[in-house]
Amino acid sequence: MNKKDAILKAMISNPNKGNKDLFFIPKSLKKYLFSNLNVDQVEFLLKEMIEEKPELINVVENRFVSGLAVLPTGLVESFLANGGFTKADKEAKN
Repeated sequence: MNKKDAILKAMISNPNKGNKDLFFIPKSLKKYLFSNLNVDQVEFLLKEMIEEKPELINVVENRFVSGLAVLPTGLVESFLANGGFTKADKEAKN
């Protein structure tokens, strides 16, 4: 599983899934998943994901948060079940 798939899996595994008031920011994903990355690297991953598959992630407009905040869409589970970004990256290399 690559880092992008790990982000998606973490977002849909959250027990508060479906709560529209809960969103994910690079800082929280870094703390939870990627202690070896910095916040800018995690934000870069999120932006790549949004560019490659915008149907998987909703960007949240929130006046209480400066910077990028995101929510997974209902398409994430089936995307991961079908190989996710790991499969897409392998296919792109071939």
